[in-house]
Amino acid sequence: MSNVSVGSANAAFVTPATGVLDAYNRRNNMHDASREFYKLLDDLQSPAVRDRLKRAKIGIAQTIEAFEKGYETDYVVIQLAMSMSPLSFRAVLSGTVAWQAAKTTSLDWYSAAGPGVYAVGIGVNGRGGSFLSAQEIRRLAEGIDRYSAGYDALQTAAGQRTSSQRQDVRYLRSVDNAISNCVASAKGGRSIDNPSEQQRALLFSERLRERAQAIESVDPTGQTIQIQSPLYVGCSEKLEQRTRDYVAPVNLGNINKLLALTLNVLKMMNLPSTLYVRPVIRIWERHQLPYAERLVATLAESLVAQNGFNAREAGGQACPFNPNAFQTAKSVVFSVKPYLKRHIDGVDTVLKDRLKFIQEVKRLSQYLSDLQQEIDGTRQQLRSLMALKPIGWTAGIAMLQTKLQKLCQQTDMLVDWKVRMQAVIGLQNAMLPPPPSAGHQSADSQPPLSATEVRWVPATPVAGQGRRPLPLSSSSVVTVIPQTSDSSSLPAIDEMDVD
Repeated sequence: MSNVSVGSANAAFVTPATGVLDAYNRRNNMHDASREFYKLLDDLQSPAVRDRLKRAKIGIAQTIEAFEKGYETDYVVIQLAMSMSPLSFRAVLSGTVAWQAAKTTSLDWYSAAGPGVYAVGIGVNGRGGSFLSAQEIRRLAEGIDRYSAGYDALQTAAGQRTSSQRQDVRYLRSVDNAISNCVASAKGGRSIDNPSEQQRALLFSERLRERAQAIESVDPTGQTIQIQSPLYVGCSEKLEQRTRDYVAPVNLGNINKLLALTLNVLKMMNLPSTLYVRPVIRIWERHQLPYAERLVATLAESLVAQNGFNAREAGGQACPFNPNAFQTAKSVVFSVKPYLKRHIDGVDTVLKDRLKFIQEVKRLSQYLSDLQQEIDGTRQQLRSLMALKPIGWTAGIAMLQTKLQKLCQQTDMLVDWKVRMQAVIGLQNAMLPPPPSAGHQSADSQPPLSATEVRWVPATPVAGQGRRPLPLSSSSVVTVIPQTSDSSSLPAIDEMDVD
């Protein structure tokens, strides 16, 4: 199996379906792809597509309902999508059924036994399942338009037709008999016999031109052969019998008219082509058949109002109950080709990862809640402290620090003055003459000192409490102050600034 790079030169046609394919390819996970299904429904209900659906007289109500019910109740659409093989799922989304079928064997697809859904693609002979270049697609569109003109000419009486109209009628007859002979109709052709079919054919040619234009935006030469082709999607309770109609020699009368018209016009262009039909879903319950066809038609964008051949809304009635066929289908889907189990296992891994993520989110949410409570508590404490702001904590501390500094300076000044006073007193006593000798007198008999005499006491620098002693150096300058009984000349401690 080869993965297709949609948007490249040989697969240039990008659609909403290829967006679903990109989601699937990221992890080969059907859960990722199913989450993108809504884009297909949005495109189906867009104004442009709705206008084309109206022209083609095609409804989509049952398709929308099938997806909505599939999401809201029994998930039947998701189950059926998961039962598809990765090969068929990619081929349907990218429009490469013919190309993939040419490169694989029937063993790579579901067997055609029992009820189910099939997809049909076109490949030009000798191209390995590839379709057309942009230039060839434009020629195909021109051939379909001319066939439509032949139908218009048939509405005019034979005797009243212009030369151009007669040529258009001849072209129509040539196309109808390009592959196999058919009985000519007086009022129409094999592929167009009423105005509604004509509108669908013209709409199909318009979509072909848009496809060619999209291809030329990637391949300006318009010569690169594309591996993508329009698809037709069908369902049957007997796949084996139904799919035989698409195998050469093709029974053009039993297949979609636009599909038959395309084969005939390509034959007229000398580009004989082959239809590649492959079963893509096997159903195992009778009510699943219409849901399965609507699912595949939506994935393939196979309505003519989109990019395919289907001329009516997909999904018929539930197939008849056949116990043996359904039992065989269950054994195939659940055991022989267990694509469903593989996709479920892949989804299980994704869901476990998502559950871990959700649990981590819950843990972080609780942590943030606890952190918020702590922040709120801190904010409340801050508000309580801010209520004390009138006291002026900062200014008060600065004031006290300034007061302490002044007190320390004044303490140092007091100690310095005390040392100076002791030194002066000691120096004065040393400079006084000794007292006159009056014979030997005992210390007790010595006369008292006069008012002008002092006793010498060695000066010892004294430090304040908690301070180091402050010794006098030999280089200290001392001012001699005569001793006097008047103490007013000394600084009074009480008069010092203690602030």
